[in-house]
Amino acid sequence: MQVVTYTSKIDMEQSDYLKRQIDQLGLVLAKLLASILGLPQKKIPADTLAEIDRVLQNELSLNTKTIAASPKSGFAEMLKTDKGASDESISLLADLIMMVADNMPDDAADKKLLYEQSLAMYEFLRKNETTFSFGNWLSVDFLKEKLKKYNA
Repeated sequence: MQVVTYTSKIDMEQSDYLKRQIDQLGLVLAKLLASILGLPQKKIPADTLAEIDRVLQNELSLNTKTIAASPKSGFAEMLKTDKGASDESISLLADLIMMVADNMPDDAADKKLLYEQSLAMYEFLRKNETTFSFGNWLSVDFLKEKLKKYNA
């Protein structure tokens, strides 16, 4: 006689979600610590940044230039309604945008705009998420600190 349990799939999904949250938290804490200590952060090769733009274009009909130029208010909501993005997908895109901005020269015109767009996406999630994400909360604070130097 075989007994089928349905909780194992739910437990696995919760475990996977928790693992992703912990991984995300680790990345944010590493960036925050490196920033506080003034440590250099690993740069992403230019060909990888070009590949990111190519994938964004193929999957979302967007690239980093169009994301930077998009209005901050309503962009995350547009991703949700027009592109069918989940909260997790928006969070991952916000992470990616922040990472791309981190790898731009400080005087790059789009760097500040990408930080602002990433911040707006995290704040959208903060307001609308049904589950708490510590990583997203840390990212908001991290981005606000980054943007202080542009607004000074």
